[in-house]
Amino acid sequence: MIDRRLIQQNPNVQNTDKFQHHKGFFVLDFDCILTKNQIVNVQEEYQLVDFTKGEGIQSRVVIFWHALTKGNYLKIIVYDIANKVVIQRLHDLTNPEFQCDWFLINNDVFEEDILEFEF
Repeated sequence: MIDRRLIQQNPNVQNTDKFQHHKGFFVLDFDCILTKNQIVNVQEEYQLVDFTKGEGIQSRVVIFWHALTKGNYLKIIVYDIANKVVIQRLHDLTNPEFQCDWFLINNDVFEEDILEFEF
């Protein structure tokens, strides 16, 4: 259970069951977020994987900065370490059939799955 005292008191942020802004981290319960318990820590490294038409798959190491819901979209803001640029990604929240064309991934998710299946 998350300590209620950690919830960021910001009138511009509407916490919901799928989007919660806490002090130093977010809980983002969306298909595009592949992290342990859907928690994304501010200023931590993640893999941003993009699926682009005609260009295939691109993966880069990023530092997570911020997330917000605006209108019917989830927006994440990350910093690409290698290219030294800020990147924003959107995810449409209104269409449940919409496939993610990007993923924010923490490698701990896969390590836990691997350990679970070892014999």
